[in-house]
Amino acid sequence: MKSWANFDYVGAPWCHEGNWGYLPIEQRPKEAISMLHDTRPIPYHVRVGNGGISLRSIPAMLESVRVHSKNSSPQENEDVFYVLSMLKSGKRIPTKEVAAKFSLEILCQDISAHKRLVDYFNNADQGKRVTWTPAVPFALHKPFHILHHVCAKSLNKPLCLKYFLQMFFD
Repeated sequence: MKSWANFDYVGAPWCHEGNWGYLPIEQRPKEAISMLHDTRPIPYHVRVGNGGISLRSIPAMLESVRVHSKNSSPQENEDVFYVLSMLKSGKRIPTKEVAAKFSLEILCQDISAHKRLVDYFNNADQGKRVTWTPAVPFALHKPFHILHHVCAKSLNKPLCLKYFLQMFFD
């Protein structure tokens, strides 16, 4: 297991699709407004730190508040504030692939670890012998969302549920 304490900020990756936080505010769809408030765009390469389960260094958080709070809207999502502030200050933030090993909140189409997880369930559902188990993240947030996503098209929902429970809770 990685030493997650080596990072100043780590959490589940945000998805590129369906998140819209990387877009300028005026280009975001209406449904993004209630979720993202006045949040600044998130650069594509730094989409880590999604809430639910995240670790943040206290000294890095205090520095972020002291140095960067003047540049933030009062309504800004705190996850976005910290990742942008820490990025600007040169703090240690993992790549989205490393963050995917830390925590899983929602499955993202552009993250290889998430694609492998979906493929695993698709192959198992098609009756193929499944011998490889994808890397399971350290933490799981929103398990029912993940279960729904990987089993939504399943032809054998009880088998899909069995694999899901074995993978994450065994």
